[in-house]
Amino acid sequence: TLRYSERAPVLDVEAVQARCGGRRMSKAECYEAFDRLGIIYGPSHQALDAVYAGSGEVLAKLTLPPSAREEKEPFILHPSMLDAALQASIGLVHSDGSASGRPFLPFALQDMQVFSACLETMWAVLSSADGAYHIELCDENGEV
Repeated sequence: TLRYSERAPVLDVEAVQARCGGRRMSKAECYEAFDRLGIIYGPSHQALDAVYAGSGEVLAKLTLPPSAREEKEPFILHPSMLDAALQASIGLVHSDGSASGRPFLPFALQDMQVFSACLETMWAVLSSADGAYHIELCDENGEV
């Protein structure tokens, strides 16, 4: 179900980052982990800047890669940013700091609410329950 809404909630990014202070993965660490799993992302799909992993929760800073910026205008939800939000689940897979874990492929979308278009810099908050991921994207001020 895709729903548009006019009133967006606000996330407390600082509080989420405090909860996710257990492990930090840099951009290089994230994409090296993907490489080890056999998943190679090209430059246009490397929007993860950093991933902060807590207990069952991840905060990721996303930045639209320069190679994808010229295509930004036609998209409300830029594919590179949405892909990076899914990629941030690497923090859930590797939250114990190990290189173990296995790749997964999302195959269904249960619900989506769109409040505004993606910006060049965003935050993604991910949590996992019952085999499903809950993902929220927000701007630097926590506005979804």
